[in-house]
Amino acid sequence: MNFNFTSNSTSSRKEIESLFHKIFSPIKKELDPNLVGQFCQKLNSDLDGAQLALDLLSPKIQSSQEWEAMIALYTLEACVKNCGERFHDAVARFRFLNEIIKLISPKYYGNRTSEKVKQRCIEILYSWYLYLNRPKIKEAYEMLKKQGIVTEDPMNVDKLDFKVPPRISNPIFEDGEKSKKLQQLLKSKNPQDLEEANRIIKNMVRQDEMKTEKISNRINELEHINNNIRLLNDMLLNYNSASVTESEKETIKYLYEELDKMRPKLVTMASETDDNDEAIGDIIKTNEQCEKIIGQYKLIFLKHINQASSDDKLVSLTSSVHKDEELFSSLETPKPSNYDPLKELEELFANPISNSTKNVPEKKFDDLLTSDTNLMYNNMQDLFTTMSLKQNAPASQTYVMPKNQIQNKIPAKTPQLKALDELNQLGKDLMEKSLINPSILLNAGLERKMGSNENDVFSLLNDLNFELEAIKPNVQIGPFELYNKNMIKIVLHFASNTPNEFISVCVLSVTSLNTENVVKNFNFQAAVPKSMKLKLQPASRSDLPIYNPILPPTAITQILLIANPSKEQIKLKYKLGYSIDETEFNEPDNVKILPDTNQNKQSLI
Repeated sequence: MNFNFTSNSTSSRKEIESLFHKIFSPIKKELDPNLVGQFCQKLNSDLDGAQLALDLLSPKIQSSQEWEAMIALYTLEACVKNCGERFHDAVARFRFLNEIIKLISPKYYGNRTSEKVKQRCIEILYSWYLYLNRPKIKEAYEMLKKQGIVTEDPMNVDKLDFKVPPRISNPIFEDGEKSKKLQQLLKSKNPQDLEEANRIIKNMVRQDEMKTEKISNRINELEHINNNIRLLNDMLLNYNSASVTESEKETIKYLYEELDKMRPKLVTMASETDDNDEAIGDIIKTNEQCEKIIGQYKLIFLKHINQASSDDKLVSLTSSVHKDEELFSSLETPKPSNYDPLKELEELFANPISNSTKNVPEKKFDDLLTSDTNLMYNNMQDLFTTMSLKQNAPASQTYVMPKNQIQNKIPAKTPQLKALDELNQLGKDLMEKSLINPSILLNAGLERKMGSNENDVFSLLNDLNFELEAIKPNVQIGPFELYNKNMIKIVLHFASNTPNEFISVCVLSVTSLNTENVVKNFNFQAAVPKSMKLKLQPASRSDLPIYNPILPPTAITQILLIANPSKEQIKLKYKLGYSIDETEFNEPDNVKILPDTNQNKQSLI
């Protein structure tokens, strides 16, 4: 019976690739020797690690960005020093040597490669020529000298001190009791014993893969938490309540909530890790940093919110006092001695009231002075104003009915009382209609805020929320491309219908053409200059499925509202992040100048 031992599990390969991408982080753009050391250790624990590393390093060595090529060459040297004979055999093949020679030779990339990278390549080849006993390396270096590409040997090349990598352990033979039992079963000629041995081996390999995957997930989660801690710490250090934007506030809140959610996970992670495991120190350190930054957030940000909340309450209270004073002032304003409220009703309803009704015995109407009466009086005031406007009457003809005169002048069960009932019902109907149709209220708000005053426009922006179906694309401007990398494309669609001329409406559309992997955890953050204000509505989703060319691509959509009172050209600063196949991609700050959207706008309402 044959037993197949897998040399490189999927989880091990993913962990190697994850470490590799961290080494070449586009955010740091600088060498991290610790990460390179971890990368070498991981290669030593995998039988196919050498070839996988060279496949990953080849395109990085030939990168047009000098910092990336130099980090790749440093990593290559570290692997040669620390990864033993298997790695030496892999680099000594013409398949890989040719990739380095292309950077030096003018027939290939020599003319466009920086002098710093070319010199480092020559130094590496010369050190291998001296200290690696490999005929193909010697042949390649001597050929470069014969062709005049290398004119003289580099000076002061460091001697290569090779470290013997640890023997690759196999979990199947680490357990003493199981190892003895396996040896006995494998020596047996009984088919049932061989079947039992096969079952034990498969079970132990599966357990090892689960353990490796668990470690890989732990490393990725700790890295994600530490990134959030660093970002939140930077934002809190630069926090200024006077200049902070809404987008920055949302980002700070999002990072705080993410870290707060991860605290129980860190505790669980620590409890599941052995005390003698080196990772326990990293977990405890991360947990302490997490607690510290959350404390800073509460001290700085929540304290500011509480102060702002108190100020708002004071302003609100003061405003309500002024409103009450105005209300009572209008009710208590003395009227001319010849003022007759019944005459006003006669004018408003165009229904002459006979003089005989004025002589009807007076009667109190306490049943009218209920909680509903207050609503009736308010409705009367609005109704009188509206009707006087419709009849083009001067504003001086509109009055407020004093309560004491209504009680004393209007008799019970008369046409005048019936008119008041109709008036009350009409007021209620108007209120119901306004509640049923929100656009009436919204239009009223827009009429009050249509000015170009900065505070008015910013205040209006806070109240606005739009559905995607209500937005019409601006065909004259067309889609504006923001990003196109890693088979992810992001475009902005501009709306032709907007709330008013000082607010631009855009729709962010994100699509993926990746036919192998799902795009996860997409996050878009944006900011505009201080003279403007931006509001990001929640995105439609955060993940994109694998692209199927037969079907229309799925898209993430997010609505952006930009208040621009001075109608300046909009400079959009944005950053975004997402993950593909457990690899995180974070794009640093980018600035795009958006097209002019002030022309051909229609009303969105």
